[in-house]
Amino acid sequence: MQGQDVFIVGGGNSAGQAAVHLAKHARTVTLVVRVDSFAESMSSYLVRSIESTPNIIVRLRTEVVDGGGDGRLEHLTLADRGRDAVEEVPAAALFIMIGGEPHTQWLPHEIERDAQGFLVTGRDVLEQTGTLWDHDRDPLPFETSMSGVFAAGDVRQGSIKRVASAVGEGATVVRLVHEHLRETEPAPVAD
Repeated sequence: MQGQDVFIVGGGNSAGQAAVHLAKHARTVTLVVRVDSFAESMSSYLVRSIESTPNIIVRLRTEVVDGGGDGRLEHLTLADRGRDAVEEVPAAALFIMIGGEPHTQWLPHEIERDAQGFLVTGRDVLEQTGTLWDHDRDPLPFETSMSGVFAAGDVRQGSIKRVASAVGEGATVVRLVHEHLRETEPAPVAD
């Protein structure tokens, strides 16, 4: 992001931390916040840091409504709800930091979730009351309460909520899927 114009959508601590970090490298960092203020949803030390960093721009009551470019992101369209104006701005990157709410309601009810909707995986499946695990083995790491269905990243109960962790979990899940398929593969029939 060195010398680039970057945008972050969000008004919480994760967005604020990303803005402060990226401001060390980017030409400008624009924090796009839907509401009237980010001070209520962000730690005061981050608010002070953002306000004192000259290349961080805060756009309140604003939403990203479109974007485009030729093979990569080159521009965004911002809707400023406070001024009732739409503007196209140059952009090299867009980071979405809008919270950790899992969107798991579309999954079948047989896949166990915790009270917040995060997927229960691995040995934690056995600890859930009401979960029926009727297999002759314990759930594999990252395996949900539905045998052969795995979860990785932020959607998992107890995940670290970091990209590097999610990537590592995803790589591990690929290996576990292969292991699961090998175990469930029918034995060859001899003629």
